[in-house]
Amino acid sequence: MKKPANTNVLFIEARKKGSFFDSELRMFTGNAADALETLPKSFSIAYTIQYKYIAERLKLFFEKNGKKVYEIMQVVGCSALKTKEKNVLLIGSGRFHALQLAVQGKNLYVYENAGIIRLNRQDIDRLLLNKKVALSKFFSAESVGIITSSKAGQNNLAVALSLKKRIEKLGKKPFLFISGTISTRELENFNIDFWVNTACPGIAVYDDSKNVLNYTDLKLQNSTSL
Repeated sequence: MKKPANTNVLFIEARKKGSFFDSELRMFTGNAADALETLPKSFSIAYTIQYKYIAERLKLFFEKNGKKVYEIMQVVGCSALKTKEKNVLLIGSGRFHALQLAVQGKNLYVYENAGIIRLNRQDIDRLLLNKKVALSKFFSAESVGIITSSKAGQNNLAVALSLKKRIEKLGKKPFLFISGTISTRELENFNIDFWVNTACPGIAVYDDSKNVLNYTDLKLQNSTSL
């Protein structure tokens, strides 16, 4: 994560206690045949910090049962996971990280409720469709609000300012919005045609109005303008 200049930041891991997972692990390993069949021969493991305990133990379990785990890494909510491995097993809670990885072209498997499931293709297709619809709305919009956060790790002010200049060249009217806590519901209070988000990518992932797009999705398009 980036941190503001001249600011000391202390990161404290907030893990769930190992004992919380012990009974779940016993349940999983006792009925793991289906899970081992579902998973590919090789994959990487990603986890949110609360689930580090169970991720480390599952890695050992899979390797003892003939699977190859290329790497095990922590995933953070507001950053993309960089791994060359196509198959990824996510250990955490919620579907935000899974969807973020899936749209990067990863084959996503999710550990939940002492079992392994393949990420629902319908969820991925819905997110990709939302992105396409949002992109068309962006190019037809006259006014564009650029969202950035004042929080450490989400503050991309330099990106937002650069994006503002490029949007102006498209003949649109960009406006910069800076806030600590960002809610898509609050965006309805402004007379803005479309929003581009430079803060936590979850803001756009979980917004079904198709009126918000992450700046990285604009940059990835085959357009010389952005």
